Amino acid sequence: MAIKQYRIDGRMLHGQSTQYGKLFSIDEYIVVNDAVSKDELQISLLELVAPTCTVHVLSPADTYDLIAAGKFHGTNTLVVFKEVEDAVDLLERGIKIPAIQVGGMFAKKGRERKQYDVTLFADEQDCAAFRKLENAGVELSYQVVPDYKEKKLSSMIKY
Repeated sequence: MAIKQYRIDGRMLHGQSTQYGKLFSIDEYIVVNDAVSKDELQISLLELVAPTCTVHVLSPADTYDLIAAGKFHGTNTLVVFKEVEDAVDLLERGIKIPAIQVGGMFAKKGRERKQYDVTLFADEQDCAAFRKLENAGVELSYQVVPDYKEKKLSSMIKY
């Protein structure tokens, strides 16, 4: 039972993110977002992406309960946050997160996110969340797929 990676990706589970599944021999995914955890269609679609793995789609509160109790079903787990705020929520509940890799944050209706890289868009609300995470000791990086060069997030966005 080990969390191999924490990742932020607005697409949650998809072909690119499952490349990390192969890299880390992931057998369990935890997708974290309150709204998605209540959407049965989204949950079904996410389960289809990783048919050989256990897929949990949980709110930050339920994710906290699962992690704090150590009730993992797999031996290698990847935690995917839909939004950076989901990561802050879990951190504020008391889960120690050593590092988070940002893989995809996209333009969003109603938000004025600026583009920093191919799949990296952020606004002041996101930057405030990044500051909270970094101030809590979380290392933040950006990497779309394993073959893409990993970069320190603060070298790309000033937050």
